[in-house]
Amino acid sequence: MRLRKKAREAALKALYQLDVTDSGVDDCVTNVASEMKLTIESLEYAKTLVGGVRNDLKGIDALISEHSKNWDTSRMPVIDRNVIRLAVYEITKSADVPFKVAIDEAVELAKKYGSAESGPFVNGVLDAIVKSGVTVR
Repeated sequence: MRLRKKAREAALKALYQLDVTDSGVDDCVTNVASEMKLTIESLEYAKTLVGGVRNDLKGIDALISEHSKNWDTSRMPVIDRNVIRLAVYEITKSADVPFKVAIDEAVELAKKYGSAESGPFVNGVLDAIVKSGVTVR
């Protein structure tokens, strides 16, 4: 499943760009895909992830805020916020992605791109969401 790992990384980069620039979704995904030299399959999954997160951003952010003690998404570091958003999308919308995989992949991205505290923080928020039984799929 290397293709999905790369797609998640690309989606994170695109979501980061969307958070800090005025670019559109297609522009961000295209730029990242070109930079990372994604395969067609990885590009499609990255588009699905970014589009899914952006289409349900308010709902995803509300779920994150509800399960992250004393942290509103607007106060979270940009990387942590977007890593969690990606995982929440996969947990709630991707029936073919086991919860553990979504969480493990998110923690790995947080460790790679975030701070020293990002991995445990992301793991804690996602664990709380899964334990609450919140799944839509």
